[in-house]
Amino acid sequence: MATLDVSPLASPPVPRSAFGRRLGLAEGFGSGSSPAEDSGLDSWLLAASAHLERRLGLLLTPRACVWRLASWPLESSGALRLPRSPLSGLPEIRLIDAAGAETLWTDWRLDSAASSPRLRPVPGAFWPEILPGGSARVSFTAGLDPLPPDLAEAVLMLAAHWFENREASASGLSETPFGLASLLAPWAGIRL
Repeated sequence: MATLDVSPLASPPVPRSAFGRRLGLAEGFGSGSSPAEDSGLDSWLLAASAHLERRLGLLLTPRACVWRLASWPLESSGALRLPRSPLSGLPEIRLIDAAGAETLWTDWRLDSAASSPRLRPVPGAFWPEILPGGSARVSFTAGLDPLPPDLAEAVLMLAAHWFENREASASGLSETPFGLASLLAPWAGIRL
């Protein structure tokens, strides 16, 4: 069994004011004058951001990730592919025995030639055994910093589309706005 915990987005990756301008709201709307207005705008931005993160497999802002493993889900090449990207720092791998005692495992290297973050044992080393009742914990930070302009535009575009069509139920409406796929295409399959 594997579980991945990613710290939640604390705030939208694009400014609330930019979203207000996108929606054509009066100047000052969503600028802190009303907590209800602010949280309403933030909720649309956070929903759009979460959707894009799931769709792309990228984190839009740097966040802490903890991956708990009962066994190593290795690729056929013997590499361990991290489930989120891009990496913002080096991971830490701890082995935890059935009694809860932890051991830091350092005989690994980052495969910098891979298109997505992958870990491999250093030459001469092997993946350590995860004993019954034990686990491995891989902790790392991943996320884009800064957010590239095309992804910021995608967040704004999707949030505005959902906001403007929040009551829509007619057929023929698209769940995603025209042009979104073009903005996301360069990022699809890229896992730095």
